[in-house]
Amino acid sequence: MIKEGIRGLFAQAVTEAAPWTMVEAPTLPHAFDALDESVESRRVVKQTIAWLVDRLVTPPPAGPVPDLARQALTATYGQDWAAAGTALRAMLKAEPGSREVVTALGSVLARGGESVAAIPVLRQAIALGEDSAQVHLNLGQALVRTDELDEGFAELARAVEAGASPGFVYNQLGVPAMQRGDMATAIRIWEGAVAATAALPQAAAVHRTVIYNLACAHARAGQSDAAFERLGQTIALGFGPRAIIARDEDLVSLRADPRFGALLEKVAPSP
Repeated sequence: MIKEGIRGLFAQAVTEAAPWTMVEAPTLPHAFDALDESVESRRVVKQTIAWLVDRLVTPPPAGPVPDLARQALTATYGQDWAAAGTALRAMLKAEPGSREVVTALGSVLARGGESVAAIPVLRQAIALGEDSAQVHLNLGQALVRTDELDEGFAELARAVEAGASPGFVYNQLGVPAMQRGDMATAIRIWEGAVAATAALPQAAAVHRTVIYNLACAHARAGQSDAAFERLGQTIALGFGPRAIIARDEDLVSLRADPRFGALLEKVAPSP
């Protein structure tokens, strides 16, 4: 009865989001905190005291205001791109021409969706000697988003050469255009990704995926013949399982066509 009452009280505390912590020690006897000297007893007593100190003792005063570098890092980890950009721009005033700060600012702008603003900053970082996979990836993605595809894919190729995963670089490349319903741009992007991954022997799975994404873009654009052509290509290369294709809402416009069922028969079923 006592245990049931405690558990009921604890459940109520959880429901009301009360600052309550419950610890169970089923191997310890009643009044263990006064009578038992075992390791487990000492552990639970210390845990209880630490909980009380944490909540009853006045915490120390806040530390000094973090410097700009820490502000930028904290905002970046929190994906607060505006705050990160503000801190990095302030750092640049104190350290004009710093390759590290310019690179970080370009990355923040690119990741925050400010592609137009990011491009000159990332180019400046490269001019200052930055040659990491990440800077080429950020610049390539920003260029692709602004429809500068030739230069964008050249930068993405440099990112892969520098060690970036082809899947990370190409798999999601045309998704933003598809999400905003711009199928013409999505098709151009996926066609570029198909050409880029075809030249990478280590990226066969990525190549299949971007062909499939291109098929989806054609289907959503109402270009059924082109969609079936690309769908057939990716299936011939081993794309699957069948359930992914059968249920994909991007391909809904193809389902009534006999070619769709015929192609599904060529795909291995789900394991």
